[in-house]
Amino acid sequence: MENASSESLNSHQGDRSLPPLQPNLLPVPTLPAPDEPKEDWNVKQLLAMVRRRSLVIAGVAITVMTFMSASTLTEQPVYEGQFQLLVEPVNSSDRNVSELTSGSSGSSGRSELDYETQIQVLRSPELLTDIAEGLQDAYPGLGYESIPGQLSISRLGKTKILEIRYQDTDPARVQAVLKQAAQEYLEYSSKERQTNLRQGIQFVENQLPSSQERVDQLQQDLQAFRQEYNFIDPASYAGQITSQVESLTQQRQTVEQALSQANFRLNNLKDEAGAIATLNNSPAYQQLVSQMKQIDAEIAVELTRFQEQNLAIQVLREKQRNLLPLISQEAERIVGTELAAVTTEIRALEVQRQAIDQAQQKLNQQIQQLPVIERRYNDLQRELQVTTESLNRFLAARENLQIEAAQKEIPWQVVREPVQPGAPISPDVKRGLMMGCFAGLAAGLGAAFMLEKLTDVYRTAEELQQHTKLPVLGAIPWYSHLASIQSQFFLDSDKLTSEERMSFSSEEMANRRSLMQTLLPGNTLDDSSIFIDALRLLHTNIQLANLGQPIQSLVVSSAGSSDGKSTIALNLARTAAEMGKRVLLIDADLRHSQLHTWLNFAHPKGLSNLLIGESSLSDVIQKPLESVDLYVIPAGQIQADSTKLLSSYVMHYLMDDMLQSFDLVIYDTPSLIGLADANVLATRTDGVLLVVRLGKTERSAVTQMLTSLKLPKTPILGLVANGV
Repeated sequence: MENASSESLNSHQGDRSLPPLQPNLLPVPTLPAPDEPKEDWNVKQLLAMVRRRSLVIAGVAITVMTFMSASTLTEQPVYEGQFQLLVEPVNSSDRNVSELTSGSSGSSGRSELDYETQIQVLRSPELLTDIAEGLQDAYPGLGYESIPGQLSISRLGKTKILEIRYQDTDPARVQAVLKQAAQEYLEYSSKERQTNLRQGIQFVENQLPSSQERVDQLQQDLQAFRQEYNFIDPASYAGQITSQVESLTQQRQTVEQALSQANFRLNNLKDEAGAIATLNNSPAYQQLVSQMKQIDAEIAVELTRFQEQNLAIQVLREKQRNLLPLISQEAERIVGTELAAVTTEIRALEVQRQAIDQAQQKLNQQIQQLPVIERRYNDLQRELQVTTESLNRFLAARENLQIEAAQKEIPWQVVREPVQPGAPISPDVKRGLMMGCFAGLAAGLGAAFMLEKLTDVYRTAEELQQHTKLPVLGAIPWYSHLASIQSQFFLDSDKLTSEERMSFSSEEMANRRSLMQTLLPGNTLDDSSIFIDALRLLHTNIQLANLGQPIQSLVVSSAGSSDGKSTIALNLARTAAEMGKRVLLIDADLRHSQLHTWLNFAHPKGLSNLLIGESSLSDVIQKPLESVDLYVIPAGQIQADSTKLLSSYVMHYLMDDMLQSFDLVIYDTPSLIGLADANVLATRTDGVLLVVRLGKTERSAVTQMLTSLKLPKTPILGLVANGV
């Protein structure tokens, strides 16, 4: 079979008239876009992270726990003491006089003391300095600056009691400071309140004259303002103006209507039809017209009996001629009289309209002044109200302060005396150790989580499938024995030149080939091993990936150069051969080939030599194992322009010819990122198998790899998660 394939290929290499081959390509599925990395963390992912970063978690946790535990155990003991002050009367009977100052009996249950302000006053430098000076004899080194940070004052809930606490490393000094503070606070309460009352009364007395004077002045201003505009309230004044405006508007509408009618009559009189209508309404004119009609009738009757020259007819004609001037004169008189009357009416209406317009203009000016008047009035009213209220408050405050100053002073009382503390409040060893454990664990988990975020790689096959939306056909476990043998063999063989390999004796070749056997599954592992089962499952899933049609050729590639694609390709080919298939593995990585080194082939000839015509198929195809039907075509000599060779007509013919001779052809190609070699071959195969190294291959590299497959519409069989 090998000779036949070689002769066929060699014969076609010299034939330039062959028609182009049409490869039988699979339908290209739509390549899904990788999802953005999600931030969700489930329990399974968290446990996996803990397993991966157990050393980091343990190291950080132990360090933090040790530091916090040591800090707790070496911390100096701190003691705390306290005393309590009653700062307001307890019973309502003690506040009967105070109720008079508040203005209502219902305020007795409400506190009149601003506790927040009072606490700040008690912590003021003046009072704390007095406390420190009172302790100079017993504790000369105690200064004001050391008290505020250790002294705390708070109100007990909603009570009228202030609790004063002080912390120090010396229990005796705690008691001494608290006693001195109680004494200073009681003295402050007895003299400060009287001082405040006297100052308050004096302040009110000083403010009353100016407030009264201001109220009087504002009342005079308001009175003058009302007299100026002759109104009491701007609202009623505005109502009067509005009523006048409405009345004038109605009058103007009436005048406009009458003027329109007068103009209409004037125009009618100037028109012939209008003049006739006016004449028709005149009795005198109608009487003359009737006489004319009567004469015309008599003439008509006489003409039926006599000739025109008859004396009777001539007399009637004379009457007719005399009556015509009278009719004309009467018509002119009537129309002229009507025109004069209408003109006079129009002039009177226009004068009336002008008077209304002047009145409206004056009212409009008053309306425009209304906002200013109203604003000024409101300002005066508001200022007067505020000033009056201020005056009333001053008067009420003076009475209240005078009553409060006259009543019996109720001083503050110490309800709990300061005592020397016995046991320290810190350090709490048990709590400190527990906090150290929790903080250490949290810091360890946080450090592990940050490392996970900074490492942009896939950790599990499920994560890989979820991100890429592509099926994971196989999850190959990490087999350390296989990796160590492969690394050892690679380092040993990589030091040998091609001449040294050619000089190996048959026994040396057999020994090295025997060593290579351990690289392939089935020798160092039993058939039940996880590694072999994973490879067999991968082979089965590949065959099922094409909807029932067998896969005859595929490309194995990856995003990077160290993802294990060559190892997957070699072991997948061996697994397929062990399952009874005739398999050909072609090393199409013409840039950085490794298979020929791993398999310890004696000569470097391979695919590149075959494509450029230096060697025949029988010269380059080799069978590394006798027990299975596995054949290998190594890469051959490194070529600078490998893409051109892989896309040549000879390579296309070789790919189609090998499909006739083998059940499965596997192409081990360079990585997809930055190179077109894998895409050139994948488009003429049943699909590409992408290898992703878990824990190593970066997400961005996988995304870039999938993006490079979109343009040529390369069919993708699925993914292989390597190193589970």
